[in-house]
Amino acid sequence: MRLKSALMGIAVTLAFAVFSPSIARADLLGSDVTAVLFYPNETTFCDLGPADCSPVPIGPIPVTSGVPPEFPAGTLVFDGSLAVSGSQIIWTATLPEDYSAPVGPSAFNGFALSFTGAPIITDVTLDPASTILPVPFTGFPISSSTGIYFNASNVMFNLAGDSVRAGQQLILDVQTVPEPASAVLLGSGLLGVVAFLRRKFMPL
Repeated sequence: MRLKSALMGIAVTLAFAVFSPSIARADLLGSDVTAVLFYPNETTFCDLGPADCSPVPIGPIPVTSGVPPEFPAGTLVFDGSLAVSGSQIIWTATLPEDYSAPVGPSAFNGFALSFTGAPIITDVTLDPASTILPVPFTGFPISSSTGIYFNASNVMFNLAGDSVRAGQQLILDVQTVPEPASAVLLGSGLLGVVAFLRRKFMPL
């Protein structure tokens, strides 16, 4: 009987910790994202005109499921779409394109995404399902030997030098950590479990 009561107490406490609406999700869902294409370098907004790319950042836009994409083809750029889900950033080419022509591999086709209201970004890696690879870049104010750069609230990746076919994708896996309030609430729930077990099973 005591064991059954203890298990019930644990279940209730954990359910509260997991499903309480005050616990923030440890992913990008529910945050806002602003995106921009940099060209011809990593400090200049693309200025090729609205037929090719947006000359200004677009957003903030709420991050939902990534489908439909937050940035459909023809908005941020003409030749692809950009989607953000809870844990991924997905660039999908909608047209065949050679990003090294006509200005050569020194051109910088860098997408930068800024997040507000999201947990801290701790890592960004290339997903094995990607059929487009990011291209390393060197410049000011940032460089990247992997073609991917990130900090706590921003992600950037470079396509310059790639040649792609329609339907190919670059997929980035994004890892985040819960907000401090979430960790505190979860810790409180676990402390409740410990206190419950001590009252039930420890001798007075």
